[in-house]
Amino acid sequence: MDDKNGMSSYIERLVPGEQMVFSHQKELKDGVEKDFDWQGAKEIYSLKKEGERRTELQVLVDIAPDMEAYFNKVFAEALQIIKTASENN
Repeated sequence: MDDKNGMSSYIERLVPGEQMVFSHQKELKDGVEKDFDWQGAKEIYSLKKEGERRTELQVLVDIAPDMEAYFNKVFAEALQIIKTASENN
C-alpha cells in the first residue's frame, strides 16, 4: 500500500447496517493534496437484506471515463474479498 497517494474524502452519509456514502474531495499525489476533475465524485455502498441469511451489497461509483478499466478491475477483486470474508462468518 502506498501512503503517499490516494484520495481525501469525507463520509457524506452513514446509516449503520444500511448505507455509507463517500464524497471525494482531493487527490493525494506524492503526499500533496491536489484538486482533480472529478472532485465531489461519490462512492455509495448499500446493504439490502434478502431473507434471513442473505444480504446484498450494492456499490455505485462515479468514475472518470479514463479510469473505468482500472476501477472495474480493482473493485471486482475487492468485492470478491468481501464476498469470501462474509461467507466464511
